Formats: sequence, structure tokens, C-alpha cells
Amino acid sequence: MELVQPLVMRRFGQVDLQRAGIEARYPSPGFLSSLPSSLFGLLLGELLSDRYSYLMDEVRLPDEIDVEEEKRQLLLMEERHSGPEHGPRRAYANSLLSAEVPQGAHLLDYGCGSGRYKDYYERCGSVTCVDVNLHALLHLRAFFPDREKIKVIWAPLGFADLKPGSFDCLMASALIGYVCPSVAERLVDEFAFLLAPRGRLILALVPALSYSEWPVGRSRLNENPKRPGAFHCKYSRRQLRNLLEKRGLRTLNAGRHLLKLPRGFVRVSTNRLYRHRPMQVLDRLLNSVVPGLSTWHILAAEKAATSK
Repeated sequence: MELVQPLVMRRFGQVDLQRAGIEARYPSPGFLSSLPSSLFGLLLGELLSDRYSYLMDEVRLPDEIDVEEEKRQLLLMEERHSGPEHGPRRAYANSLLSAEVPQGAHLLDYGCGSGRYKDYYERCGSVTCVDVNLHALLHLRAFFPDREKIKVIWAPLGFADLKPGSFDCLMASALIGYVCPSVAERLVDEFAFLLAPRGRLILALVPALSYSEWPVGRSRLNENPKRPGAFHCKYSRRQLRNLLEKRGLRTLNAGRHLLKLPRGFVRVSTNRLYRHRPMQVLDRLLNSVVPGLSTWHILAAEKAATSK
């Protein structure tokens, strides 16, 4: 750990973590030896990329971030962005996630990102947020300054040293599918370890495998994507279920959402329609009938009441 921290801090600058309300956590050397070697290439790409700062050229502490200005810039970006993670489609996806989070839950948001879209935090009794990107966590803390309810952990090596069985709900949004299969398997092992008996796991924004892609090699796409944030792996619902059930997690429900749309005018125009309920109903109907139309999965699972 003595070698890792100076390298990471050089990337972000000497940030006063205590003032920022962020705790740093490193797993033990023994735990690190059990991790897939491909994990460290992913971490390097994530740490070197700065996908969270569209306003600032330098890292700032939460009390130096103008949250209202960021929200204004966010709305401007959403107006011209055609992807499913922004605008009305993002709001629709968040409504689906909120429905999966139990009221008053002690939630672990694993790979939380910058927190600009975390509407479902309002449902929780407490939230623990973990991510590898310190810049993202500084923004999250600016958006959620309540240190009593929201605990923020920086885990530059991808895994935090957290107590087993200490969470009754765990959210992994836009994580599985962005990591290569060997890392995804190790992450799900960790999720099962951290969940309490009967705890709920929510895998969200998992890239969906369409029928047209199955003959190409099923789920494996690329162990080393060309850029940070690119897909490593797409999954069918059956593959997701198998990934979880091998680790003692029982599937509660699995849904597909957000239609695959061509780029350009059609996507931009259709995105705007997602603010209206008829479009949301149509999305659920079409994705339930034709799996190949969906962009993402949301899957909820439950840990067994007793551990083996």
C-alpha cells in the first residue's frame, strides 16, 4: 500500500480527505493476491481517465464545487446527449432502480460514480458509497453533503475492506459488463460476502446481449477495451442468472429496459419521449416481447437466509 498511495495521490493531487468527508480504504495484501491480474489494468485506465469533470480542469474539494452551476451544466449536456445515461431516459431508468431499493435500506452503492443521478438515495436509511475514482467521489460529496446518512469511501484498488454481511441492499449500477468476465466473477463473490442474509443485490445498467450478437462468441467481447468506460462484456439474462446462482444468490426478477436506437435524429427525438408515460409503457412492453431490442438489464437477486 505504501507504493500505491503516492502514485494515486500524484494523479489527483494532495487532497485533504478528512475535510472532504471521504475515507480511504485498501484491502490487505493477501486479498490482493487473490484478484485477477486483469483488474489492475482496468483500475489504471479508470484512474488515468477523468470522465467526471466536464466543468473543471482541476480537482476541487466538495465545498469548492458549485453544485448549482454543475446542475445547470448537466441539464445543458442532457439536452444534446443522446445516450441512455442522460436526460429523460436516465430519469426513467432511475425510476426503475428506485422501485428495486427497499424503503429504509442500508445500501452499499458499489462503483457509485459521481452521484449526480442517485435519486434512489432518498429511499435509504443510510448509504455507503465506494468508487476507485477520487474525483467522482468529491463530486458525489458535494451533491450529498449529509455525512451522517452518506458515507463515502475511496477504494483506489477497487475493493474496500468492509465488514461481511453488513448491508441489506447492494447496488452495482453500470459496473458488471464494464469489467472483463474474470473481474465480474470476483466482484459478485464480494457482493455475496458483503450482503446480510436475505440481503438484496441489484445489478443495473448491465449491457444486454441481443440475439444478433450471440453467434459472435456469446458474452465475451474484449478483455482490454480501447478506452476506459467501454464495454468488456454483454450478457443475456440467463448468463446473469448463472453468474449469481453459482454464488448462492437467487434471482428475484430480471427486466430489460431502454430500446436500442440508431444514432442521430431518431435517438435524440425518441429520448425526449421517455419523459411521457406512454413511451415508458411501450418500452417495457417491447423489451418483454423482443429481447434483442433492449440496451440494458436490471436484475434483482437475494442472498440465502442462512450461509452454508
